[in-house]
Amino acid sequence: MKYLVKNPDGPSYSFTLEELKASVGRGKIDDDWLVCEENAKPREWTKVAELLNLPRSRARRHNKVLRVDLTGGLIGWLLSDPRSALEGAIQQANREGWHVVEVLPDARTNLIMLLARLIILVVTLFLFTTDNGYLVILEKSPVVE
Repeated sequence: MKYLVKNPDGPSYSFTLEELKASVGRGKIDDDWLVCEENAKPREWTKVAELLNLPRSRARRHNKVLRVDLTGGLIGWLLSDPRSALEGAIQQANREGWHVVEVLPDARTNLIMLLARLIILVVTLFLFTTDNGYLVILEKSPVVE
């Protein structure tokens, strides 16, 4: 039996039940898209999650924000590698089943943070301070059994 899946932002697609499960599992189809039997008259639309009987806790994608902090001061200037810090954090997240959606520069700038960083820098004789890093937006797709 074929199912028609309605993409809210584009065209509709036709899938068998196995193809539909695989596409949801890979994150190509969101579980809240509408689906109906292809030859049904009249068409009764339902959500993909309801058709596949996904439990509510597993029917939604999970999102997480990972903060990658960097080191400043002379130590950070001489020894810190932003690329390897970011790469290591992303590889660890991938091992845990998370996938990167977007990487953004962390723009935490407020007066208290700037003063705290300046005090730390002076107290450590310009050797160490914290520095803005990156925000990594991660996503974990639902598992379909």
